[in-house]
Amino acid sequence: YFGGGAPFDGGGGGGASYPAPATSWDLTATPSMKITYVPLATPSIVTTPSASTVAIGTTLQDSATLTGNATLDGTGSITFNLYGPSDPTCSSTSLDTETVADVSGTGPWSTTNGFEAIEPGTYNWTASFTGDGNNAGATEVCGAEQVTVGRATPSMGTTVLDGSTQAPWTGSEVTGADASDAATVTGVTGITPTGTVTYDLFANASCSGVPLSNQTVVLALGTVPNSAATPALAKGAYGFQATYSGDANYTGATGSCESFRVGAGSTGVSTAVNDAATNLAWSGTEGAGATAFDTATLHHQGSIPPTGGVTYSFFDGRTCSGTPVSTKTVQVGAGGEVPNSQLTARLAVGAYGFQATYSGDSNYTSATGPCEPFSVSPVNVLHVSPNSGPHTGGTKITITGTGFAPGAVVKLGQGHGAGPGSLTATKVTVVSSGKITAVTPKGAKPGLWNVFVIEPGSVQSPPHPADRFTYT
Repeated sequence: YFGGGAPFDGGGGGGASYPAPATSWDLTATPSMKITYVPLATPSIVTTPSASTVAIGTTLQDSATLTGNATLDGTGSITFNLYGPSDPTCSSTSLDTETVADVSGTGPWSTTNGFEAIEPGTYNWTASFTGDGNNAGATEVCGAEQVTVGRATPSMGTTVLDGSTQAPWTGSEVTGADASDAATVTGVTGITPTGTVTYDLFANASCSGVPLSNQTVVLALGTVPNSAATPALAKGAYGFQATYSGDANYTGATGSCESFRVGAGSTGVSTAVNDAATNLAWSGTEGAGATAFDTATLHHQGSIPPTGGVTYSFFDGRTCSGTPVSTKTVQVGAGGEVPNSQLTARLAVGAYGFQATYSGDSNYTSATGPCEPFSVSPVNVLHVSPNSGPHTGGTKITITGTGFAPGAVVKLGQGHGAGPGSLTATKVTVVSSGKITAVTPKGAKPGLWNVFVIEPGSVQSPPHPADRFTYT
């Protein structure tokens, strides 16, 4: 009831009634007036995620736009809520809640901090507008705005290592070297990769075909153990490739092919001339009629034995120059051993040389050993011990000298400068090219006798003051 006038039409007594929800009505009274009722606008809220499909480690953001609204007076706010894969109905506590205040325009209005997704699955954003003096509130329901978070793709790094040094492969490695591979799996900060890495070794530089070998290792706190060392490698091209299995947070990944090469190894040849009569090293006291043979050893790196052949060259002379007297090639054994050379013919007094040359093979370079000079000494008697004994014979004597050869005969001749006589020692044994044992014969007259060594081919020692024996 408004002062002094008549009651509003449609009511009685002391006041007026307000029919609702009329948009307007006439009041027939004195004074008269018109009242207009304006209801609140009912806007819609439309949200858009920063991306609908992302990988773990991505920070999720949201934005909202109001439509169908009346003038926004700046008193309202928009609240964003994010729910994780374990809460598809948005009924638990949200993972992220952010509020934008003082909404004075339609937007878009966006979250500021966002949320880093560390678990694969489906996430739901919701947004709600509080309303203001001109607009009713508005809410986006759970499930209307979803973001799919998938597994991230890690990056892989690999390095081939020299097995002997554990340093990166240099390319200078040769036959017999071994290698290992080192891998890293790098994911999102704070989300440690798990799973396995498989190392494949290939006998080519493209990592194609069937691998020579493979090994699987388990990640430990995100660290990938190195592969085991390969066996000793032959000359050639190789490749390592590492493959990550993936896990709940990361997809599988394959590293690039790491090619590396093994070069040809070098070899060394060492040799030794032997006396064929004793199978011992040549002493230099061997005399005319002795025979010799050469032995060779190949020195190489690693456990891969060399193959191929070794050629022995025998020279007349100490320098191994010119055309050899003879050559002989032998095949290297399965374990890298080298057979001996053939025997020389019976040698005259003089100087000679042996030299061995290795052919090389697919893994090793060729090599030539040094010249081995050796000489055949003239026959000389340098000492007789004991130097006296009874004329009845039977004294065992030791003769030392040079040039003694198997088959030698020991004779005695009486007097200074006398040549060999008819007395011949018994039980002659050529111990070495420098030592003979024998037993003096009986029937000699007492006095001074010369001891002679006569080689096969009638080469004999000359008379010498040191070769004397006295019969008593």
